[in-house]
Amino acid sequence: MSASSTFPPNPTIGAAILTWKAHQTLRLSLESHKDSGLLSVVDDAVVFFQEFDQHIEQPLVEEFGWRAAGSPKNIGIHRGMEEAVKALDTDLVIYLENDCQSIATPAAMKAAIDAAVSDLRDGVDTVQLSDRRNPGEPFVGVQKYMNYFKLKAPLDTALPYTPPADWKINLKRIIKGKRKADFQIGRAVYAEADPVAAQPDAFSRTRTGSWQTNSYYFQWCNRPLLARRDFLLDVIFKRVHTHPSSRQSPDFQTVETALSCDWWREQDFRFSFPEHGPFTHNRVDR
Repeated sequence: MSASSTFPPNPTIGAAILTWKAHQTLRLSLESHKDSGLLSVVDDAVVFFQEFDQHIEQPLVEEFGWRAAGSPKNIGIHRGMEEAVKALDTDLVIYLENDCQSIATPAAMKAAIDAAVSDLRDGVDTVQLSDRRNPGEPFVGVQKYMNYFKLKAPLDTALPYTPPADWKINLKRIIKGKRKADFQIGRAVYAEADPVAAQPDAFSRTRTGSWQTNSYYFQWCNRPLLARRDFLLDVIFKRVHTHPSSRQSPDFQTVETALSCDWWREQDFRFSFPEHGPFTHNRVDR
């Protein structure tokens, strides 16, 4: 979607965390971001609180060098994401949730964000920043992929998965059909050591060496990501506003559900995935 000719030559980068309660988890995440040097690679950083308690929550994030913003009530995931992004005025946004932790060294974090920015400059729409081998639990993506495809060369992963029997895979594909199976192919990046070899029609490599696919094969995911702020606001969130899922209340949409539709698959949005992502997922309280 993004053409290199219109990409800012020196884009500003912001980091936004969406959170609701779970102060122990948020503190764990903020400590990890401090250790990784995340704030040294961004120009602004904000934590957006649902049901914001300024007296308690603002000092918590300011201790780690983040700004606090928020809503007095719970406005749901979609609108919470949107307001978190709006709280930044940067060209690019690293979107995180309160249970997304950094697992990179400062040098590795800088290298990962630099490469992600290069991918966006080359036309990628969203860079998924979760680590391929340790995306964090719960993570159902690999199991969903294995329900439709037999692994060719399994990725060495930190998470436990059980491949189903071949007959179950074949039966699933017969019952659900090729179109449903194709929508799981993007998850190969978390299951196959070499996604290009496993799914050559769906995957390629970017100039930075990251894995790349498109929205025909990969469903929108709220996991750690980097994208242009205008892409998030004017395309992703706007689409959810104008075409909410009938499966959810219009006021409490989840982006994944609203974008699980034919429109999404027809857009050819491009996604990239670094070989070693700088973030994982871990929740310790609710």
